[in-house]
Amino acid sequence: MTVSDDFDVTFLNPCLYEESATLTATAQQGPITDNFSNTQKTWTYSPFTVVPGLCSLTVSCKTITGPSDKLTCPNHELDPNGQVSFQFGETEYFNGYTPGTYTLTYEVTTGSPDAPLI
Repeated sequence: MTVSDDFDVTFLNPCLYEESATLTATAQQGPITDNFSNTQKTWTYSPFTVVPGLCSLTVSCKTITGPSDKLTCPNHELDPNGQVSFQFGETEYFNGYTPGTYTLTYEVTTGSPDAPLI
């Protein structure tokens, strides 16, 4: 005589749960300084570390704060090389780009409700 029984195994996406994924910030490149020289300045994102390595990362501009509201996130997302470029000259100066320090905040996330299960 033979008897069998079933049981389920569920594989959870490790990138969606804090107890199974770790995201660590890395030091970013120093500040960019310019004097409305009309010279292109480029900032390169230093990738964060994620464990397990199979988790993909999404980087998006969250906020830009500073002396004027002319700099906005939709215009400063990272390109496919993980870079964002700036080029400001006299036109920008006279159009209200106020001199001062602007802080760009990028949000780095891993996992997604739509991510496939592993």
